[in-house]
Amino acid sequence: MNYTQNSDTKIQPPHSKNAVLAATVDAIEACMRQLKLAKTGEEKKRLDRKCRSLLEKAESLQIATETSSTTGLTASKHPTTERPPGNPLKLQEPRSTRNLSTREQIILLEGSKLHGFMFPPWREGPSDSEFGLHPGEPRFR
Repeated sequence: MNYTQNSDTKIQPPHSKNAVLAATVDAIEACMRQLKLAKTGEEKKRLDRKCRSLLEKAESLQIATETSSTTGLTASKHPTTERPPGNPLKLQEPRSTRNLSTREQIILLEGSKLHGFMFPPWREGPSDSEFGLHPGEPRFR
């Protein structure tokens, strides 16, 4: 019987989720060490399957530990907010508060040349009216 087979029995006894997670991580590390030392292809495949199953178990334990230890947060650590239907979350674009140096402005202007045409960088986003169809205006120009 090798260490990874012993590690299965080692994983079960701890009572706290953190202790189980730590034991699982130890078992994964031991399995990885054995995988490096494996000589036959069959043994490598078996150890690889074992490592993958231990990793899946560790991931599920990690998610369970995070969700139970944090209130108001999901496993991905994003706050949960209840919004009424039809009221989507409106995101704002990130804006730099720093002024660009002269060299940075030159680099941007040099990069905005394409096939002899200049496409200077935008100072601000286009207004919504630029995308609307005005009365009497054809759909495409």
